[in-house]
Amino acid sequence: MKYVYVGIGIILVILLICLICYLKKRHAMKCVCRRCKEEKIRDLNCVLEPFGYEYCEKQDIFISGYYIWQRDMGYCRFYDESAVSMNMVFDCEPVPFYYDGREWLIEFWKGQYGMSTGGEVGIYVAKDEIDLPGIFTGTMYESVTDEEMLPMEFVLKKNGRTLCKRSAVHWWLAGFLLGECSSPRQLSMEVKITFPNREMRNAFLEGLYRLGYAKHEVCVCNLTVIIYFTVPKCRQPRRKWRCLVWLAQWKNRRNCCIYKKLTKYFCTSLDRIDYLRCCYPRIYKLLLCVGRLGRKNRKLEKFRKCCQKPKCPCRNVCDRL
Repeated sequence: MKYVYVGIGIILVILLICLICYLKKRHAMKCVCRRCKEEKIRDLNCVLEPFGYEYCEKQDIFISGYYIWQRDMGYCRFYDESAVSMNMVFDCEPVPFYYDGREWLIEFWKGQYGMSTGGEVGIYVAKDEIDLPGIFTGTMYESVTDEEMLPMEFVLKKNGRTLCKRSAVHWWLAGFLLGECSSPRQLSMEVKITFPNREMRNAFLEGLYRLGYAKHEVCVCNLTVIIYFTVPKCRQPRRKWRCLVWLAQWKNRRNCCIYKKLTKYFCTSLDRIDYLRCCYPRIYKLLLCVGRLGRKNRKLEKFRKCCQKPKCPCRNVCDRL
C-alpha cells in the first residue's frame, strides 16, 4: 500500500511542477504582450549596444553599428581562422588591392554565426605586418575612417529566398537573422559597392579578377561594382577543420531548434527574445554570448596577450586589442 502512496506523491509532484511551468509561461506571455514595441526595442538595443549591434524592426534582423568595439579591432586573417571555435561557419572572400599608395582590403562573408544566419561586407586598409610565432603571421588591417567609408548594399538569399537587405555608407555592413540555420553553400550574396573615382574602382576590379572572378560574376555600372558572391574563390580557413565545422553546425542546428521550440508562441525576434528574458533568463543570457556577439576564444585571448607584450613586433598596432 505504501507504494501506492509513493506513486501518488510522485504524480502530484510532477503535476505541481507542470502547473508551475504553465503559470510561469503564461505570466511571461502576458508580460510580452503588455509591453509596447518601443519599450522592447529600447531595452533590447541597450543590451545589444556593448556588443556593437542594434535591432532593425523593419526586417526583424540585427545590424552593425558605426562606432563600436569591432572597429578598434581591425581585421587580420587570424579572425577567420579561429571563427569555427566560436561556432561560426562561413564563406569569406578577402579582396586585397592597391590604391593611392596603400593596400586596401574589401571582404565579404556569408554563413552561420552561432544561432544566426548573416552576411557582412567590410573595408580595411593595411597597417603593419605582424609575426607571432605559433599564432599568426601576416598583415594587420585597420578599419577605414569616416571619410573613407563607401556606399554599400547587399542582398542575402538562401536557396533563392531573400533573408535580409542592407544599404548604407559604412565601414562594416552586416545583417543577421536570429534562429535561422544555414550552410554557407545554401547562401548567396549580391554585393553592390560605389567607389569615389575610376582609379579605385579599377584597382578593386583588378583584385577581383586576380582572385578568379569571371566577367559574368561582376557587373560594372559607372562607379558602382556589383559582385555575385556564391562560391568563394579563395581557399577557406575552415577547410582544415572539417570535424570542428560539423560539430559547430550540429550545435548551431540544435540551438536554433531549441530557440524556435521555446519561443513558438511568437513570430518576431523582438517578442521571442523578450519572452526568453521573462521566462528563461539563463537561456536569454546565453543567447547574447554566441556567434558574433563576442564569445571568448582561447586563441584570441592568447593573440591579444602576445600583442600586449612590450617587445611584441606589432605593439604599435595591437595596443587597441
